[in-house]
Amino acid sequence: MNKKPICYDFDGVIHEFKDGWTGDMPEGKPVKDAKWAIDLLTERGIEVVILTARTDFASIRSWLKKNGFPPLKVTNKKIPCLFIIDDHGLRFTNHQDIIKYII
Repeated sequence: MNKKPICYDFDGVIHEFKDGWTGDMPEGKPVKDAKWAIDLLTERGIEVVILTARTDFASIRSWLKKNGFPPLKVTNKKIPCLFIIDDHGLRFTNHQDIIKYII
């Protein structure tokens, strides 16, 4: 089994981000089924890491705990991982497709 973690973006993937940035302390609710998915992965021995642009990791950990999530590593640095789950990512196929999508 691959021992690389799966990285999850925080805002918009785990934490609803409907109102945009409201400060360091996240105020939204969990995204539907986010806790279920992360619990399932961690129960199966897959490490889940929060990959976020935020810098206040303590606030994220507090929000996770308040909402019943397991303790998770939080970082804002890209790390070797199996997948990145992100609501704003583009899947790279080739540069022609990326340019068609953007322009």
